[in-house]
Formats: sequence, structure tokens, C-alpha cells
Amino acid sequence: MNFRKRKLYLTLSIILGGLFIVAIGINLFPMYNFQSITSQELEATPVDSSLVFDYQYFSDYYYDLTKVEGGKYLLSTTNKSLYCYQWGEFCQYYADSYIRGSLQFLDSDFSTQWTAGGYDSVNPGIVYDGIGFIPYSADLLTDETVVAIGKSVDKTTHIFNITLLFLDINGNPLSYQHIDLKGMGYINTGHVKFEVLHSDDGGFAVQITEIREGTVIIRYNSSYTEEWHITLDDSSLNGTDEYLQSIYCIDGNYYVLIENTVTAISNDGSLIWSRTYDFDITGFDLTNDEKIVITGNSQIPKRTMTSLIEMTSYNSYILTHEVGVIQLSDGSFEWKSSYQRLRDTSWFYTLARHTVFDDSGNAYTLIQVIEHDSFDFMYVLIKHSPSGKYLGQSAFSDSFSGYFERDAFRPQFYKIDVEMEDQQISILMPNFLKVKHIDLTDVEWDSSSPVPYSIPIYNAIIFTRVWINRLILGLMSAGVIYVIIFLIRKEDKAFNYCDDPEEENQ
Repeated sequence: MNFRKRKLYLTLSIILGGLFIVAIGINLFPMYNFQSITSQELEATPVDSSLVFDYQYFSDYYYDLTKVEGGKYLLSTTNKSLYCYQWGEFCQYYADSYIRGSLQFLDSDFSTQWTAGGYDSVNPGIVYDGIGFIPYSADLLTDETVVAIGKSVDKTTHIFNITLLFLDINGNPLSYQHIDLKGMGYINTGHVKFEVLHSDDGGFAVQITEIREGTVIIRYNSSYTEEWHITLDDSSLNGTDEYLQSIYCIDGNYYVLIENTVTAISNDGSLIWSRTYDFDITGFDLTNDEKIVITGNSQIPKRTMTSLIEMTSYNSYILTHEVGVIQLSDGSFEWKSSYQRLRDTSWFYTLARHTVFDDSGNAYTLIQVIEHDSFDFMYVLIKHSPSGKYLGQSAFSDSFSGYFERDAFRPQFYKIDVEMEDQQISILMPNFLKVKHIDLTDVEWDSSSPVPYSIPIYNAIIFTRVWINRLILGLMSAGVIYVIIFLIRKEDKAFNYCDDPEEENQ
């Protein structure tokens, strides 16, 4: 019997010792220092900056920049001050001072070839044939006609409409036609976003989000006649897509971004597929071979260990920047990569922006880091191979002539356009009149990342660590209690309660 007890004690000791070894090992697992992008020891290279865009009366306007044939650009600008209740009806809030906007045709060096419209009483928007027109987006058709979409008000009757304005290559208005959204049964909501996109067959499509039913896509042929229209759901209105080009035409099919959903539409207006992604899409671009690359932000909850036996329940988050190329056939990822960092919104506003590609197919994702209440500004470039393998990061510093106050951010400030040619990335910022240049010729890429491991695995390790510590503490407590009880019982056995002292005296 004593042998069995000794064997049992030995087994329990081995188990307890093994648990101690496991506890020591799992508690030695690195806690890691969750660094933010700006706190890393990355050498930040200053970016070159040039003033290239013409002053547009004020700098916080909405703009749309479209690169057209020959490396030239169409720049639409407006202060978005005109608001009317319903299309085809009298505009209660109309005033000539609300018609403000211009359309510029820029050369490849951003010099202005011509300007239509303006921001003062002399040039109150684009005035043509009795209407005041405010351009929101423009593109160049295959016949070298410029088509612009925007808001218009009849200067006599004050009737408000969404209008297509056609101009020749020299900026002279040719004609216009109103889009009869009211006749189609749509109701105005005021959440305005317009996009116009040419197609290789001479036609074009427009995207309009200012309807209660969602977003409408209208397709026009080369004679500017409507062929079809389709309505897509746009209910969440989180605004992440509001300052992106959100429609592309590839091989005759249209690919439309609405919030976090990409929808494919055939050339006859039928739905091919629609896929919603599990992160906020903040970049919607094309690869060199005309595939779609999406960029965005997501948040992953992270546990924190406060003591050996205590942990929080997901009190902080890891901000993850996502980038991936999707299949045009069904929207699934051809490849996808995640870049993780600690979420810190108290002093920094961080967005993963556009992704551009070099001639070898390497992807460069631009992360924009804006520091609140400061002049400081940073870009972090994330490089991936053509197959999506993470190759490294590099940082670039910048500054503004004025600072952003924490409670005074305007969405216009978030918008940028990004291009790449040879080994130079250009960041186009018309609302700041500037172009920023990043030369990649001598850039050194840091292969590390702020959070270099899987957060779900890390959370599981924290959970396991705490519960093993609790188990060992419980076993140790039980062992101490057992020893105390054993000693008490041993003392009780040493004293013979069966012997009666009175009987011995007799």
C-alpha cells in the first residue's frame, strides 16, 4: 500500500513539475512591443514637393482627377455648396453664388491648357445655354469629346438637374442633356458622388450615388443614348469609397465599388457577381495588366495580460492594412497580404491608400499617416512581390503649411491620387496645389513589420498562459491545504484518545 502511495505521489509530482515547466516556457513567450508606424526606428526620407496646380479660390474643394489619352488630365473641382431637394424641380436654396466649379484640361506636366468655369462672379461655374453647370467628374471619349457630369440649375426657372455636359477638345461647350432620374423613379437624398467613365467602343457609363434607392449605373452608347441602367444597394454609407475612383471598364464589363462591396456588371447591364469584403476598402486601383487591386483597413481585437493570472477581454485593437489582387471572374483573391500595426487614433489618422505597380509587377501600397494638431505627416510604403509576398517597408516624411486640428478634419484632405513611372511615385494633391515625388532608386526596404505574428495565435497563447498559471496556482493552493490537513491529522493520531487518564490513576 505504501508503494502505491509513493507511486501516486511520484506521478503527481511529475505532472505538477511538467506543468511548472510548461508555465515557465509559456510565460517566457515574448510579449512583443506593439509599435506604431511612426514610432518604429525607420529612417524617414523627406519627399520632394512641387506647386503645379492652379489656385482655385480656396484649397478645401472637392476634386476629381482623371488621366486621359496622351498622359494628360481632366480636373473637375467644386466647393459642393449647391444643395437642392429634388431633380427636375425648383431649387429653394439657389443663388448665383452657389454655382461654383471649374473644369481644367492639364498637360502631362500639369500646366493648364484651358479652363471652363470658375469660382467668382465673373466665372460662376460653367454657364452654357441658360444653365449654370458644376462639374463633378469628366472623361475624354474616343472621339475626343469631353463629357462631364455634375449639377445644373436653370438660371431663369431655377430648376435643378443632374446633367451631362459635352465639350470639344478645346473646352468649348457643345451640348448638354439632363439625366431624368426623377422619371426613372429615383428620389434624391443629398449623398452626392458622381463618376463618368469612357469605354473603348465610344460610349461611356456614369455612376450616381445621390439616390435613396442606392447607386445607379447608367450606360450610354457612342451616340450618347442610354442603353440600360441598374440599381445597386448602397445602404451603409460609411463613406470610405467617397473619394476614390469607384468604377472601371475592363474587357467590356464594369466593376463598381460601393462601400466594401465590388460588383461586376456585363456590357448588357446584367449582374455577373457581387462580393463584400471583411474590411473597409480605402483603395481601388488597377494592376499593369488591368486586374483590380483593393486596399483597406481592418481591426483585430487583442488581449492584454495584466498579471500572471489576469487578462483583459480584447481591450485594444491591431489596425491591419489589407492589400490584394482579386479575380475578375468571381471577386476572390488571387493573392492577399496583411500589414499589422497597433491602432492609435488619439494622435494619428492612418489610411492605407492606393496601390501602384512597377514594370516588374511589384506592388507598392501607400499608407498615409496624418498626425493631429501638428505639421507632421508621413507616408509608409509597403512593397509586395508580383505573387503577394511581403518584401519590406520604407518611410517618408512630409509636412503641411498648416496643421490639422483633431476635431476639424475634412474628408477632402484625405483624398490623393497616386501614380508610378519608372522608379518614381507621384502623389497628386490638387486641393493643396502640389505634387509629391518619392524616388525609389536608392530606397532600402526594412523587411520587419510592427506586429510580425498572427494576432489570433497570440490571443490563444495569452489565454493558455493565464489559465495554466491559474491551474498551477490552484494545484499549489490545493497542495498547501492538503499538507496542512495532513499535518493536523498526524498530530491527532499521535495523541491516543482511547486511553482514559482517570482509569490509569485508579
